[in-house]
Amino acid sequence: MKLHETAVAIISISSLIVAYLFKGFILSPVAFFFAVVGCFAGLIFIVDRSITSRLIHADELGQVYAFTAVIGSFNPVISSLFYTEIFQATVDFNPGLVYIFGSMLFIYPLLNAIWLNINKQKWDLVLIGEMIRVYYCRLMCKDGFRSNTFSHSSIFRFTNTGYRLYFAIQHFNCSTITSISMFKPKSSSFESL
Repeated sequence: MKLHETAVAIISISSLIVAYLFKGFILSPVAFFFAVVGCFAGLIFIVDRSITSRLIHADELGQVYAFTAVIGSFNPVISSLFYTEIFQATVDFNPGLVYIFGSMLFIYPLLNAIWLNINKQKWDLVLIGEMIRVYYCRLMCKDGFRSNTFSHSSIFRFTNTGYRLYFAIQHFNCSTITSISMFKPKSSSFESL
């Protein structure tokens, strides 16, 4: 299966929502057997890291991972207080309401994953690099370059994403791109390149 990370995120978040809804609406021990559909929920943390690595440039990835680790360390404290208060307030009339409310909290991440999946050609640096590789392969074949290896030092401006990404390509091979570095323009003089 060749699923994009955002498709795996949609599957894992959906399975978590369905598992919480089973626990919230079926107030018997049988509901915990039906909640086995939530087994994909553990993939959320792995897919989150993978999507982050595809979204953020490699130079800034360590800072983003450190920031998310610090924020994630507060999660057990805040969520336990939050869920305890909801459960104590609703245990008399609907003890499963805490699971229903918990499933509603995952609607926003699900919508976010769906939006990222629809627009993956605009933000995924790996897919953008693949589109550049295909573009150069077509350009080489069109211009009469029949060899497999094309050594080139140029600046390529890719504007399909709604914002400008600048790539420096030093060595290019039709099967793989061996060296791509994305950099931010220092000035507006890049228009002449």
